[in-house]
Amino acid sequence: MLERIENVNEQVIEKMFLLYAESMADMEREFKDRDEMEASYAAFLKEFIENPKQMVFVETAEKQWVCGLRAVESEPGKWFLEAVETMPGHRNRGYGKKTDTSCNGVFERHRRKKDRLHYRKK
Repeated sequence: MLERIENVNEQVIEKMFLLYAESMADMEREFKDRDEMEASYAAFLKEFIENPKQMVFVETAEKQWVCGLRAVESEPGKWFLEAVETMPGHRNRGYGKKTDTSCNGVFERHRRKKDRLHYRKK
């Protein structure tokens, strides 16, 4: 099931660090310690999702986050997907493709909602 991350708290950061464990390990040497890294990532994620043209999604299976991605609306109705990652133990099961497909449905609903709001303002 696809979930959109709309709030950043300790639990979200903890789950994101599990989901992106490989990427986080690669970046760890850039920080003095894990606490600094978590604080920096929390600030980045909070700022990222506050922008209405940016979203973060996770795919869940058995109540566990198994795949995640960031989406950026590069121009009206066109979304760029980045940082797509699936947990190692859940790879090759179609979660990346499922997340991508589910996001496309969200983007289409988002576009229709914007179109309706624009129409009402005229």
